[in-house]
Amino acid sequence: MKLLLQSVFRQPKMFPKSYFPSSYFPPAMFPGGGWPSPLLLQSVVTPLAKTVDGQTIRIAMLPWQAILEEIEKNPAFLHNIDWRKLEELIAASYDAAGFEEVTLTPRSGDDGRDVIAVKRGLFTVRFFDQVKKFKPDHLVGPEDIREMIGTLAMDPNTSKGFVTTTSDFAPTIATNPKIQQFIPNRLELRNRERLTEWLHQADAELTTQPQP
Repeated sequence: MKLLLQSVFRQPKMFPKSYFPSSYFPPAMFPGGGWPSPLLLQSVVTPLAKTVDGQTIRIAMLPWQAILEEIEKNPAFLHNIDWRKLEELIAASYDAAGFEEVTLTPRSGDDGRDVIAVKRGLFTVRFFDQVKKFKPDHLVGPEDIREMIGTLAMDPNTSKGFVTTTSDFAPTIATNPKIQQFIPNRLELRNRERLTEWLHQADAELTTQPQP
């Protein structure tokens, strides 16, 4: 399918855009009505080794850059990409930021962890990231945060947990003392605005790293 789509994109007049199911190209994803870059259809990660937690990955540079450029042009892009693609994007961002071992967990049975990222040096940190692909009016609630806190409690070998969303967090979270006691040292909340900042920060780290 990927090869077929790439071939079609090289010769877009062969098929109208309506030839494909609308799930391939949600209208809101490309408001200009043009054809998306083939790079946006490719995985933003390259799988490496399978582990007990999932699969370690490395960033796929060309799709990564294409997605960041699309986010710059169309802020709504993050709301419309597939949920698994968003998890891949978050995993790729940790690799871009210099984490030596990044694991993308399975689509199901992930124990509340979508991404596991490990960075070693003078000290070692191990992060969990739980990704919530929600529409703008669907806020992440306290129950979602408590789920991550429970995940951290079940794995004492983890330094910190993140909850990342394309939406925002319910106002009651900021006034909940049982949640706030974990922020910011054991838990960090990343809404769409902070997610976009994180992606650009990770990309900046990537450009400063020595290339193999």
